Amino acid sequence: MKKRIIKKFLYVAIITSLPILISLFIFCLNNNEKQDLWDILLVIGTIYLGLLAAFQDFVRGLFYRPELDCELILEPPHCHLLENNLTYYIRFKILNNGNVSANNVEVFLKSVIDKNNKYVSLSASNLLWSSIKLERLEKENPFSSYRMYWDYLSPNTYQYCNLGEISQPLLPEQDRSGLSAEQRLSYKFNLSLYWKANDGSFSLLPGKYTFELIIAASNAKPISKIYEIEFTGVWNKNEKIMFSESIKLLKNE
Repeated sequence: MKKRIIKKFLYVAIITSLPILISLFIFCLNNNEKQDLWDILLVIGTIYLGLLAAFQDFVRGLFYRPELDCELILEPPHCHLLENNLTYYIRFKILNNGNVSANNVEVFLKSVIDKNNKYVSLSASNLLWSSIKLERLEKENPFSSYRMYWDYLSPNTYQYCNLGEISQPLLPEQDRSGLSAEQRLSYKFNLSLYWKANDGSFSLLPGKYTFELIIAASNAKPISKIYEIEFTGVWNKNEKIMFSESIKLLKNE
């Protein structure tokens, strides 16, 4: 925080001091003519306004800009169970702590590493936002309702983005014969990727995984977040038990 304030001060000091230095240089060149003080002030003002107009976006960006952040809280309502489809949704809070809106915000899953420190073979892709585009629900292609980008995120607000979902392993009407009790309760974690490969690599078996995310916007500095999560694979309809025993957040960086 202190470094950022010092950096802003230096930028502003350099920009505001340029007109004065240039004016003093001109004054020195013309000191034999006894240039009037008002002429000096006029030169300073003209140069200052010219520089301010040329660098107005840069100067404004020093004080007014979005600041992205990401939070993962493994408890309702942030992560929750939908009773109608018996699916748990693991969601991030994507926040804008800045003082202007963040435009075209995206959450990119850069990599997934398993417990053996090996990269999971899957195509890097954007994650889906939790909210869909209601105006497109009536179209023939329901996939068009999913969001890759959030159009704008106002200051001091947030939206949810899905990391993945966990569905009940076997619904009551499915055949459970030949399966052990453990197999009947074991689940997979399906990543909420915008582009899912046909090989099913987006579906992760129980285990420990490290997720590296990049949160970015068209007018904000991107940030990187790393989460290590353990999935035991044991299904439980009780949210409290599921988020404390079956899904565990081990690392948050």
